[in-house]
Amino acid sequence: MTQAAILILSATAMWLVSGRSRHARVGWALGLASQPFWLYATFEAGQWGMFALAVFYSFAWANGLWNYGANKDESRRLKTQVAVAKQIVQHGVSLMTKEQLGQWRGVRSFLEQEPEDYEPSA
Repeated sequence: MTQAAILILSATAMWLVSGRSRHARVGWALGLASQPFWLYATFEAGQWGMFALAVFYSFAWANGLWNYGANKDESRRLKTQVAVAKQIVQHGVSLMTKEQLGQWRGVRSFLEQEPEDYEPSA
């Protein structure tokens, strides 16, 4: 069962991310989904070098999903939503009393962040 999951998930993931398919995003997710099987199999076999490599690959697949999984339209939409939310919060803050402002910790730090902070890094 574990070996079959490793073969199917890993091979499909590599095939999808290596091409120019619009399904590359799914490949990153499948690669990440294969990692628990790799971790289990290498741990059970006592292959500590392979286990360490599987941990590294887990981070690499997660990084790929983060960086290449979000398409540009979603990033732009999120950026716009953050900018609108920022304007709404600023307006709400302008209506608050000093006492209310003291209760809203974190508002200022949110307002000082740039919308780029919410976009996956390239």
